[in-house]
Amino acid sequence: MATLLRIVRAAFGIEAITALVTIAAFWGPFTRIARNGHWSMLMLVGLVLLFLGLAFTAGMAWWALRSGRAAAKWWLLAASILNLPLLGLGTLVGVSGLVLFRRYDRIAQITAQQLSAAQSLPGDGTFKYGGAITQTVQLVWMVGATTWFWNWAGKHGLDQSGGWLVYLVQVEGAMLLNTILHESGHVLGGWASGMKVRTFAFGPVRFSKRKGVWRVEFQAAGLWGSGAAGLVATELRDIRRKRIVTMLAGPVASLVTAIAATTVVFMAPGRPWGIGWQFFALLSTFAWASAIVNMIPLQPENEYSDGAQIYQLMSDGPWADVHTAFSMVASSLVTPLRPRQFDTWTLTRAARFLKHGERGLLLQLFLYMHHKDAGRPEQAQRALDEAEKLYPSVAARLHADLHADFVFGNALLRRDARAAAEWWKRLESRGNSRKELDYWKAKAAFHWIEGSMAEARDAWAQASTLVQKLPAVGAYIRDREEVAEIGRLLHESASSNDLTALKEATGQQGARLLRTNPALAES
Repeated sequence: MATLLRIVRAAFGIEAITALVTIAAFWGPFTRIARNGHWSMLMLVGLVLLFLGLAFTAGMAWWALRSGRAAAKWWLLAASILNLPLLGLGTLVGVSGLVLFRRYDRIAQITAQQLSAAQSLPGDGTFKYGGAITQTVQLVWMVGATTWFWNWAGKHGLDQSGGWLVYLVQVEGAMLLNTILHESGHVLGGWASGMKVRTFAFGPVRFSKRKGVWRVEFQAAGLWGSGAAGLVATELRDIRRKRIVTMLAGPVASLVTAIAATTVVFMAPGRPWGIGWQFFALLSTFAWASAIVNMIPLQPENEYSDGAQIYQLMSDGPWADVHTAFSMVASSLVTPLRPRQFDTWTLTRAARFLKHGERGLLLQLFLYMHHKDAGRPEQAQRALDEAEKLYPSVAARLHADLHADFVFGNALLRRDARAAAEWWKRLESRGNSRKELDYWKAKAAFHWIEGSMAEARDAWAQASTLVQKLPAVGAYIRDREEVAEIGRLLHESASSNDLTALKEATGQQGARLLRTNPALAES
């Protein structure tokens, strides 16, 4: 539901912008058609009012859903109904909106959790109304820049035909290209700092390296121009400077793109590429916005902007500990650094400071892994307790596979079958598990603690096969040891069951024989 909400909300936002841009950009051609007698002025006024109504309703639905307003339910219903007659994508958005309307109690819960996670925290560089102000400025910029380019193109004789479909394709293409170039900037900055790429996403396509294997996923929510580049440090010396260079490289890439695209547009009259001026104008508009907005400290959708992360890394405070902690843990995926070797004080300071949202929960899980790998079960249990306290505030958006550590910890560390069963139920109810190593490891642990040995052995066999394929790095050495631990427990359980069965089969005489012959019992 969270993904569908994100898609529908983004669709309403884009629809509002597109309707306003259409009125502004096509006002001149519309009035010329009306003056020439092809339309009546009444039809022109009606068409403008229709677009204004669509823009207002869709914009209010986007804003109300994003800000969690009480009236969001009814704006969602109104915008969805207005979209139903718009055949194609409009109808799909309308139907999806009606689905959300029927499950609005769940949607309200998800929105409340997202708003809670997106609150400004001390020292993060953001401010309460920064997102709203920036989004308003972006809207004004998109409408103003698009209108200006259209008027400029008309004065210089550039072709302004093409129709709606061509225009929408150009909008999507310009957004995706801008995203690719921005994220490529992060990648180049990371490579220059000696970092390795683990994730690269643009639009609906996401490449990620998990458990040593590159995978490709398609995510429909990314159609609206989202992107990400995840890079991991191969060594932690001077990590803050490396992260700053990596973050800064994205906006720099967008700035270069903006300058280049604007230059191409201004040189378009009389040139062979003049027919594609509109695409480059859209790319210029998106790139300028990306270059500037990303440098403003913001926290959209629970993710800090490049500017916010740069500010946090440059500040000599607890946020530097948070970034260092995440970099340290990520480094164990590409280096021999094991969880037991993490810096305890950095993790502890970061976790004490950030007791909020998904990052706060992850920091507690990092502490749990660190203490468990170091052989400190009491400290590991306390960290797991703290992670469980934070869980309700992020439950709606936590991926299924992040539940696996809770299952494993409750089964093997606490030996609590009831708690492990509850966490396994939560994992399975998500329905989006990738069913990789963590899943099978958790399943084996769960079935072992509940006494279902056949199922536990089957799950352990899957985990054992997968763990052998992992590269020899710190995080995966821990995985191998935990799979081996489950295997040992299963072997001990099997031996105990065999001994019990032998006693029952031989009766009292066999029991006396076992007591007087320890070697036979051990065999």
